[in-house]
Amino acid sequence: MFAVDLRAPSVQRDPGHARRHGVNVGFGFSMEIPVSVSEAVTGVVMKIAAPSKLQWVTGVYGLLYVAFEVLASIPSTRSLIITNNRPESMGLEVALTQLLCPLFLLGYAASWSSELIAGAVLLLWFALVCWAEAFSIHFGAGGGMGPVLGLPGLVFGILFLVSWFVCWFKRRAVRGAGM
Repeated sequence: MFAVDLRAPSVQRDPGHARRHGVNVGFGFSMEIPVSVSEAVTGVVMKIAAPSKLQWVTGVYGLLYVAFEVLASIPSTRSLIITNNRPESMGLEVALTQLLCPLFLLGYAASWSSELIAGAVLLLWFALVCWAEAFSIHFGAGGGMGPVLGLPGLVFGILFLVSWFVCWFKRRAVRGAGM
């Protein structure tokens, strides 16, 4: 019995590939074990990007934000996290924060593909949080804590933009040095 190697030629010529992804069955032969379905089909090992510290912290804040939204949407637990002297207008504040939650999650999801887009979306989210706070104050819901609680989102947006700019500047400097 023999096997036909259907992997890409670059993988076939890599002497360390069998050592990294294979099992030695003796007599100098090794049996390939694909790590994933895509590697089994294409023969190309896909690399998954590890999250940055900024993405970890933004993810934790996002989980806390979603937990806040869940607790705020349940009437029996709403009074534990929101104190309002006008309970009839509390629905306005909850509705505005629930409308902004998907925008924050979109900004977090965008951080995996582009820090520039993530920073812009999170800054837009913070601007809308400030607008929603002004809107709820104008229509009698009270408020005052929205921008303070949204401040980490502003900081994350700025940090994503700074991170993108630093990477862009480094890439530009490397291209300039190579010419």
